[in-house]
Order: sequence, then structure tokens, then C-alpha cells
Amino acid sequence: MTSRSLRNARTPAAVRAGGGLVLTGFEPFFRWSVNSSWVAVTGYAARSMERPEAVCLPVEHRLAAERVQALVRQQRPAALLLVGLADRPVPTLECWARPGVLAPHAGGVRIARWGMGAALAAAQRAGLPLRLSVDAGRYVCETTFWLALGLPVPRVAFLHVPPLRRAWPPARLSRLVAAVLAGAKPR
Repeated sequence: MTSRSLRNARTPAAVRAGGGLVLTGFEPFFRWSVNSSWVAVTGYAARSMERPEAVCLPVEHRLAAERVQALVRQQRPAALLLVGLADRPVPTLECWARPGVLAPHAGGVRIARWGMGAALAAAQRAGLPLRLSVDAGRYVCETTFWLALGLPVPRVAFLHVPPLRRAWPPARLSRLVAAVLAGAKPR
């Protein structure tokens, strides 16, 4: 996917018809003065023709959970793509979430509602590495993902992106978000 095609990126029609797309990233935390998740989300949103809702979440369990609940209540999205930073060389699309600190006794896992195969194929076509993961990290990422999977949103996924580096500049992160959104289409 070229930068020109990213400028012309369209949110999947099924998402547009059903209430729109919400993207979330996170504010800076710990040693990360710039959170690559927010860079990826805002980069995609700025270039997308549909201008999806982009929201920066706080890196605090309860506040982030409250923000996600409010977003879903207000926006009623057809798709919610949460994006977080993980210090890994390859981005990962999370397959499920475990209960976090806000629901420690809930047990079990909640499964992502996303076309994982379509997202992986789109990333491959764009020349971008992407792997599936079964460990969303047991931090605010997993808390928000677990919560979102319990809300009435047809499509929910969590994407972990690497930190900003030479291999992962802002434009490449935005292209990755665009590719992963191929999974928002109904199966």
C-alpha cells in the first residue's frame, strides 16, 4: 500500500453502513515519550477519506475502561480497533483477551470479533509483517480489549504496534492500521 493509496483509504463499506469506525491509541507512558499507537491511529485517521473517530486513551486501567465504555455508548460503532504499543519487533493482532485487574475473577477469555485472515492477508499484500498473538499483555491494553469485547460492537480487535524506529516510521504504522482494517468486513 503506497502513501497515495493510504490517502485514498476507505473504511470498509460494512463498517460505514453500520455506525462507523472508532480507533483508539494510548498516551505516552514510562520511557515512551511518544506512543507509537497514537501515531499510527492519528496517521491513518488524517488520511482516511471517512475520517474515523480517533481517541487517545489514558494509560490507567479504570480511566481507559470508562473512556472506552463512553465511546461505544456515544458513537455506537460498527467496528472498534484498539491499538497499543508493545516493545516487539513485529506487530501483533491479538486473538483474545483475559480478564484484567478490573475483573480479576471473571475467568475465561473473550475472543476477538475480527476477520483475522483478511487482516493478515492485507498486511502481507502491503508488504507488512503481522502475526497473531494470544497474549495481549496483562496491562491496560488487555483491560481495554477485555472490556470492549463485552460491549455491543460487532467488530472488535486489538493491534499491538512496535515503538517508533527506523523500521517503523509513522507512515508505515498508518499503512499497517489500514491493512488491519480489512478484517473489519463481515465474514
